[in-house]
Amino acid sequence: MHQVTWPDFYFARHGETDWNRERRYQGSRDIPLNETGRRQADSSGPLLRFLLEEAGSDPAKFKWYASPLSRASETMDRMRAAFDVRSPMSFMTSA
Repeated sequence: MHQVTWPDFYFARHGETDWNRERRYQGSRDIPLNETGRRQADSSGPLLRFLLEEAGSDPAKFKWYASPLSRASETMDRMRAAFDVRSPMSFMTSA
């Protein structure tokens, strides 16, 4: 019997924006992170680093993807700052 090995996936939602705080729908509008969102992203990087270290995973081997919207790409940049990783970040685009 063949054992299937599934890849690990780690998902992170972008940090807070002013529109999130106001409970406004932002959709594909490029609303930037607010100060709370920046702090959330900054604190998520060390948490992800801890989780990866505990799992014995090498972040340099990961493929990093983010929406091209500034709130998502800034969140990813801030999270990746917790790592000494220079792997490229890809942007997901809608069809």
